[in-house]
Amino acid sequence: MLGPPIVNAPVPFSTTVRGGMIPKRTAIIKLMTKSKAKSFNINFKVGFNNDIALHINPRLSKKTLVRNSFVNGKWGKEETAVGKNPFKEGESYDISVRSGEEGFKVYVNGSHCFDYAHRIWNLQQVDQIEVDGDVNIVYVFV
Repeated sequence: MLGPPIVNAPVPFSTTVRGGMIPKRTAIIKLMTKSKAKSFNINFKVGFNNDIALHINPRLSKKTLVRNSFVNGKWGKEETAVGKNPFKEGESYDISVRSGEEGFKVYVNGSHCFDYAHRIWNLQQVDQIEVDGDVNIVYVFV
């Protein structure tokens, strides 16, 4: 981890990841979905051009967990298949995103949730994390 956690951050939230999301780097985001929450998103972005390496978008009202990337001004193919969607309104979540050589591994409350193959390969450039939507942030630790 690169520094102390950011606690009770306002939403929308953005922070810089010094050195980018290189392999073996992990970001931990603890948040609570609001009651009657419809959706939220977590983006791992390239700061200088706003490409999104990993877009995590739980759509609580639709009971769907969408993942995607935004590269060169275009969204890619959405991924929605997941063994179990853990996200519900009014609950807290400890989300751990670990960057690997081939992709991201995402854990929710200590259980593996999904893998996401890299669509942006220069991981040093993936240097921003954004959180927005119907959530309260407890802390972010990178």
